Amino acid sequence: MSSLNGSQDSPLNALLKAIESQDGGFQNYQVVTRNTTEQLITEGTFGALSVTSAALACVSGTNKAARKLLVISPQTGDLYWGFTSAVTTSTGMLIERKEKAIFQATDACDIYIVSASTNDVRIIEA
Repeated sequence: MSSLNGSQDSPLNALLKAIESQDGGFQNYQVVTRNTTEQLITEGTFGALSVTSAALACVSGTNKAARKLLVISPQTGDLYWGFTSAVTTSTGMLIERKEKAIFQATDACDIYIVSASTNDVRIIEA
């Protein structure tokens, strides 16, 4: 795994490695760290979304304040993502079923997801 704005041993990379090592789903994570440029801020949140052919903002409620990390994992089918609500299964980038897409994305960055059929999706924001 490549480093995201930090050393291979940074807390952010340790969390990414832990998430990537999960087989078939997420464990419940509660991330509490100090406020530095390479570390996550406050606690992480996670949730489940039911995604259909109508684009949906990928958040666990509203964009988590001071978010640095967003993880998306479709559980029941392929998923497509983009930066606007106009994303479709034809225009979006693919995230395959049971895979994980990990974004270094601030709370100012909206990511939308869409699916060809109803799809159970897990997300983590930290």
